[in-house]
Amino acid sequence: MPHREVFDKPVVRFELTRAHFPRVCPVCGKKATKTLKLTLFPGRRRYLNAMWDPRYMSIRGRTQSITADSSVARTLMIPVCEDHEYSYEDFCRLRFVCVIGIGITMAMAWVAVFKIGGDFSRGRFELGWAPAILVLFGFVLVLSWLSFRPSAVERAIRIIGFDPSLQNIIVDFKNASYRERFLEENPGVSEPVKWITRA
Repeated sequence: MPHREVFDKPVVRFELTRAHFPRVCPVCGKKATKTLKLTLFPGRRRYLNAMWDPRYMSIRGRTQSITADSSVARTLMIPVCEDHEYSYEDFCRLRFVCVIGIGITMAMAWVAVFKIGGDFSRGRFELGWAPAILVLFGFVLVLSWLSFRPSAVERAIRIIGFDPSLQNIIVDFKNASYRERFLEENPGVSEPVKWITRA
């Protein structure tokens, strides 16, 4: 059922094909020296790891479209500074390693819990390998949380959604000065909005 969503601060709606991003980093405001390519697929299921997508070609390192939905892919070219440039493939590798690490350390932590429980039942506690395994498991969990959270650029430019025609995108800029500069550099093709209607 359609409902109205109201935002505390203005979000920006702009035309994908005509608007451009300012040549400053959306995270820190420094002069942009690199360009980050962010590809969006409106309405398509998103995978936490690109390699889990059946369309992903590991040899080419990209997603191969099996159906005709590649025509609705939308790409944002976002200027960023060197400090906030990242490779999507590197993020995928880190997340894959974290998933494997969680599986291994979780099994080891399960054994460690039984070991510690047995020690407590006998009235003794030794600082051996079992507590170290639990600490390692906690470290892997924290690292996994950090790797699966959105990147700094994705948090600075949060995608709200698309209009029905898929020609306009609605974005929430975290930095107010960056939002104002974006609107100044894209007159006529961008506008601030306070609410949208979600289907």
